[in-house]
Amino acid sequence: MEELIKNLKDYVTLLDSEFPKDVSVNIFQKTFMDFAFRNREIIKAVIKLLDSYENEDFLFLPLASILRLLSTDTLTIYYLITFLSDNLREKQITFENELNALRIESIISMDKIIEYENELGLTDIQQIQYDDDMYKLNNEGKKVLKNRKDFHLNSNPKILKNYNKPGKFLSEEAKIDRIKEFIENDNVKRNIYSLFKNYKYLTFYYHYTPIGGRLSRTFDPNNYFIMQGIIKTSILSIISITRLLEFIQEDVTRQFEVCFDEINKIKL
Repeated sequence: MEELIKNLKDYVTLLDSEFPKDVSVNIFQKTFMDFAFRNREIIKAVIKLLDSYENEDFLFLPLASILRLLSTDTLTIYYLITFLSDNLREKQITFENELNALRIESIISMDKIIEYENELGLTDIQQIQYDDDMYKLNNEGKKVLKNRKDFHLNSNPKILKNYNKPGKFLSEEAKIDRIKEFIENDNVKRNIYSLFKNYKYLTFYYHYTPIGGRLSRTFDPNNYFIMQGIIKTSILSIISITRLLEFIQEDVTRQFEVCFDEINKIKL
């Protein structure tokens, strides 16, 4: 475990030093930089828990929640990559449209919070003003929230092929379905499939059920492999990001690959 912690600290240091915070970037670059910064902070939390993990097996419960967050970010990274055009220097219209579609979930959630607060008679409710481009007029002329397809009216039809998500919420299953179709590298696919399997397993810890209660009280040595697999795939997603950002040099990508190789060699 000490070797894994050391290598994760080296990885965090690399993220700190090689992802500049003051560089001028476009929307797609900023999005993936956001994921890199999130990855850094999540891995820091993993390190904190791993410092105690060997002596307190019950710590896999909070660790499972953190790893689940790491899994969803990794899936979302690969999902969003499928909306990029081949020429990264051109305006990424389809990508930006899908990014806007992701905002739907936040609006629905916040509207539900405000609805509950109104029912409770709270007086300090902060009404939020959303951009008009998040709405459309329905057949009765009423202003309603757009669905996912509404955002893609001017998207590249080749990139949008088989985009069948008219609803409001995007599930992890929907992400993996699109990744299956658009990611061509078989090794990357295998890692993502394994990640998704582990993500579903961690759901037993995240949502209480009798099974989850039993798992919380029982140490499973297989948890080591689940944890290592999720961390490795998340690092691979960051490596994919470095290849998309023109201000990240090739030698920096290679340093991340070395970090991955070192973690991949560890036998827990």
